[in-house]
Amino acid sequence: MGPQRNHEDKYQAVTAAGNKKGVKTKIFGVLLVFIGALDCMLSWRAGFEVSNFCNFLILAGILLFILGAVRQSGGRQEPEE
Repeated sequence: MGPQRNHEDKYQAVTAAGNKKGVKTKIFGVLLVFIGALDCMLSWRAGFEVSNFCNFLILAGILLFILGAVRQSGGRQEPEE
C-alpha cells in the first residue's frame, strides 16, 4: 500500500502543477476581446464605421481563450469518482 500511495501523491502533485499550463493564453485572449470591444464601441460612438480589425481582435481573443482552456484541461476530462 505504501508505494501506491506515494505514486498517487506524485500524480496529484503533477496534475495540480499542470493546471496552470493555459492560464497565460486565456488571459491574453481575454485582453484581446476587451481591446477589440473597446475599439468597436469607441469607433461606433465617434461615428466611424466599425472596421474588420475590431472583429478580428474579438475573434482572435475568443480563439485564444478556447485554446488556453483546452491546454489547461490537458485535452482530457477528469475521472468521476
